[in-house]
Amino acid sequence: MLKPQEMQVVIDEVVTRLVNQYSLTPQNSSETLHDRVITTAQVTAVGPSVGVVMVRSDAVITPAAKDLFRERGVVLRRESVQGTEALDSSLMASLFMVECDDQIPSGVRSLLGNPRRFDCVIKASQEIAGLCEEGQRIVLMTKVPEVAVVALSRISTIRPVEVLSLEKPGAVEQRCEATAANVLVVSSRAGVAWQLPRVIEVFLNQQYAAIPAWL
Repeated sequence: MLKPQEMQVVIDEVVTRLVNQYSLTPQNSSETLHDRVITTAQVTAVGPSVGVVMVRSDAVITPAAKDLFRERGVVLRRESVQGTEALDSSLMASLFMVECDDQIPSGVRSLLGNPRRFDCVIKASQEIAGLCEEGQRIVLMTKVPEVAVVALSRISTIRPVEVLSLEKPGAVEQRCEATAANVLVVSSRAGVAWQLPRVIEVFLNQQYAAIPAWL
């Protein structure tokens, strides 16, 4: 059986090891990365005590960087992309309605704010192209999604994905990922409308590794 002095030596040694293993330096501090593209170079530059990293809402994070963040136990968070009632150029997402007077679901309005309405997709496409060049993502609601996609596809900076049905949100996400979509064209007649806010939120927060070379 250990003597009191020997027991104290053991306790002191355990405490010393615990202190060395779990440094008193805060492990949940945060850091913000402002780069448009996040690679492993930015990951290695993040301090060892950082537990949360904030990135831009439109940042592209490479798969290798994601894996390295995960290995280091770092949580990634994106800056909010939610709009307000008064849209301005600082927002990274906008809602367009073309040839469509349907009522906007409250969940969609809370994400994107008030819509910009057009009676012709050609007129809307020019403004959409400018916003896409600035890095914004667009949700366009219309009764004629097929026509809208054709018109938007004529502009190189626009990568539209058409949503005819909301019954399979995962399929929409996969199509956006495959094309690095920056415009989501939603049919105003799409069913399961209660899923629309969630589909839009996923679209706005999707991370694309790169734009496909064939686009």
